[in-house]
Amino acid sequence: MGTLCAKCGNDNDLGKIFCTKCGVKLDLSAVTSEDLIAIATPSWFKRNAKWIAIGAGCFLLFMFCLGMWPKKPLATKTTRPNARAAEQKIASLHRNLKMGESISVKITQVEANGYLMWRKHSMGVTAATISFADNMFFVRVNDTLGPWKLGPIRMAPRYSYDLTGTFLDGRLYYGKAHVGHLRLFGPAKKGRIKALTALFEKNKDKDIFKKLSKVKFRSKEATLTVGKKR
Repeated sequence: MGTLCAKCGNDNDLGKIFCTKCGVKLDLSAVTSEDLIAIATPSWFKRNAKWIAIGAGCFLLFMFCLGMWPKKPLATKTTRPNARAAEQKIASLHRNLKMGESISVKITQVEANGYLMWRKHSMGVTAATISFADNMFFVRVNDTLGPWKLGPIRMAPRYSYDLTGTFLDGRLYYGKAHVGHLRLFGPAKKGRIKALTALFEKNKDKDIFKKLSKVKFRSKEATLTVGKKR
């Protein structure tokens, strides 16, 4: 309870000299020294505001780092023969396209990941993996930042980003995008799409992928078509 105004009865906060309602000078004779000490002593939150802010900042940083924690590659087991099988099928697309003929080839998920595994160095990443589902695909890129030197410490933090997408009417459409476990939106999502496009621009087979007329995704396989649509 504060100081009551003798004129209007308004309850004023301790420490006020004039009534905040009618402006009359308040009678402060009833105010004790304990009341004045209470006014002068900041609350617990004010006394500890600095540490509360530091704690909140550390918690937010921890949650951000946890969200950015990289995911594992979508596939880890593949072989050179898988890569060769995919290369031979892509070569057949090249040949038939030059002859003006339409052809469709079916590439399994294992073959596609073998193909990407043997091209990760030319793309400049630690790993690029892909997964097929009905009418859509998932692609994930794993890489490192830096390296940076902080005195004697060498830092090269790992990260991952992934995108979902589909192929409709001769065009590629992207859906959800993530960095680590954090979902991206707007410019951040467009930035990851641009980064992924730049990676595949380094691929020697990029031209054939741009000329695909149809791609049909099913569980663990994709059918690629070039030439006239049937």
